Amino acid sequence: MSFNLKTIQNILNNAVVSGVLEESQAKKLLELFITDNDSITKFKFTHLLYYLGGLLTISALTIFVGSNWDNMEGVPLLLISLCLFTGSLFLTNLSFHKRQFIPAGIMAAIALVNVPLLVYNLQLLMHLLPQNLSHYKEYHYLVKAAWLPMEFATLIAGAALYYRYQLGFILFPVSITLWYLSMDLFQILSGLTTFDLIARAWFSMLFGGVELIILTYIDYKADEKLAAKLFWLFLFALITFWGGLSAINDSFSIIGHTIYLLINLFLLVMAVILQRRFFAILGAVGVFWFVADLSPNSIWFSIILVATGFFIMLLAYYWSKIESKFVNHYSNLLPERLRPHD
Repeated sequence: MSFNLKTIQNILNNAVVSGVLEESQAKKLLELFITDNDSITKFKFTHLLYYLGGLLTISALTIFVGSNWDNMEGVPLLLISLCLFTGSLFLTNLSFHKRQFIPAGIMAAIALVNVPLLVYNLQLLMHLLPQNLSHYKEYHYLVKAAWLPMEFATLIAGAALYYRYQLGFILFPVSITLWYLSMDLFQILSGLTTFDLIARAWFSMLFGGVELIILTYIDYKADEKLAAKLFWLFLFALITFWGGLSAINDSFSIIGHTIYLLINLFLLVMAVILQRRFFAILGAVGVFWFVADLSPNSIWFSIILVATGFFIMLLAYYWSKIESKFVNHYSNLLPERLRPHD
């Protein structure tokens, strides 16, 4: 059962009238409830405008940075990025103390996406950039080991901001930076100077897999509030893992293709256990990809596939009758926040 703010206020008011609580105690409980439920209000048109404006700002400072910015490289662009960074931090702090958590998280993310630009221009002024780096916009398009200082600086700043404000949207640019890092780090660790898709895919799969293991462990111990904030980290970790896995799928033998299918089926199971829908989306795409690779030009294949589909739906019907008993019996396999309580 869920309660909105008005319901909680009425319950606390009745408790005060009944003499169960003093007015000061009810006030403190209400403040605690608001603090612990920063997403208590429904998604409103105001929130949509916040996110739309925030994402437009973030895109303007990242993927839409054009070559015209090169004319301001050095001190001018360093000052501009520094002003944007400090201004965003000021608005983050202001919004946070006014309990406006959505704009606070968006402003913190805007501050974070300015960190690579800051570091880039600092390195440029200190003559620390390689000669082959000609444009900042390449940071979001090309894989280069030279981007690592910018990525590590962004991750450190992101960790500091999240530690200070505990806002989930801060992890959005952090997650993308980890995705970038998984690609750029490979160039240093491998020592390869030429593009090798299979080698990069293996590294991405392993990097994303380690991320997923760590996040799954945290998710198992997390409460609902923390679990909701892990969304972006989970999403990009899964993209890193699944993208690498699918990129090397064509190089697999028949045994490798079977393992690919089993991994995607496992993702479907984890979608239910962790209550993470995007696991189901990518797992289902992987299963369809596997079937598409198999599809021979035979009517019997289509007949078998149709029969399999109906069998799975029939299985779902009977499973629905025993699901609650099964979940209660094996509840220890579920994250703590999803376990049934007596």
